[in-house]
Amino acid sequence: ARQLWSSPGHRRAIRAIAVSHNGRFVVSGSVDATVRVWDSRTGRCLRVLQGHTNDVNAVCVTHDDRFVVSGSGDETVRWWNVESGSCMHAVRPPRWWSMSLSPDDRTLALGLWNCAVGLHDTQRREERLLCGHEKRVHHVTFAPDGRHVVSGSFDATMRVWHAASGKCVAILSGHTGWLLSVVILRDGRIISSSEDGTVRLWLPGDWIA
Repeated sequence: ARQLWSSPGHRRAIRAIAVSHNGRFVVSGSVDATVRVWDSRTGRCLRVLQGHTNDVNAVCVTHDDRFVVSGSGDETVRWWNVESGSCMHAVRPPRWWSMSLSPDDRTLALGLWNCAVGLHDTQRREERLLCGHEKRVHHVTFAPDGRHVVSGSFDATMRVWHAASGKCVAILSGHTGWLLSVVILRDGRIISSSEDGTVRLWLPGDWIA
């Protein structure tokens, strides 16, 4: 591999990174409380998004590439207009650990410290809590079809939730340590990693039908 560019700009460590769906820009979130938007071809900084007052720990890009969503240790999640750099919307959810946008960008899933999964309706600006885990939810991710959310918890289990109803449709047990990361493939298979030192592949169940 050959390095194409290296762009300084953040004053402190970078905690999160995301790429636009069209591949044209990269987003980074830093301990310096800023979000930066970079040209993926040249490495030039296009925007500095300022407004957070603590570490930026998570960033993602909406599927239409119009907005950046960032989550911070200041306990806010912010929506930024990529073109103007302005903050369009902010919410203050319970203390959270990870986040994932639905494919239609209408729902933001949050893994919460209070053992729940939070679902934020980005249009109605309403909140729902999905409860069942016994310890902190460390990772959440939407399935590619947008119908299900999978959560991984420090209770060593994963749960599959029906996003519309909030019903838990499957509990996946087998890991012996904290669940740290979850990926869902397009065919419904789930890949998980854990503090127990294993990576596991799970076949889809009846819930994927």
